[in-house]
Amino acid sequence: MKFDNMNLYIIGLIMASVMMGCSNNSQVEAERVGYLVTLSKNDIYYKCGNKEDIVNKNGKFSCSSFPVGFYRDTNNKIGSISSLHNDGFVFPQDMQLEEDSIMKIASR
Repeated sequence: MKFDNMNLYIIGLIMASVMMGCSNNSQVEAERVGYLVTLSKNDIYYKCGNKEDIVNKNGKFSCSSFPVGFYRDTNNKIGSISSLHNDGFVFPQDMQLEEDSIMKIASR
């Protein structure tokens, strides 16, 4: 059997297809940075996936998965978000709030 350039091209395509089919398609999600807009001077905690941390003094937090839960302390949940706006800012009205009293405070 004589191989010419076309046969080599076809064999190359088949091999590339097989190798792509066998590759691991898992993707590492990039950290998304957000900024929680709040007047609170107290620490606000956040949890996303396996990560637990404190929102920094500028409201900055970072997560690679959603939802993100925000807490007054490690147990009292304020609310959560399931996505992040392109600008990264999170206002109280963006959250799925856990308590009606928090919504009253946020709307003042």
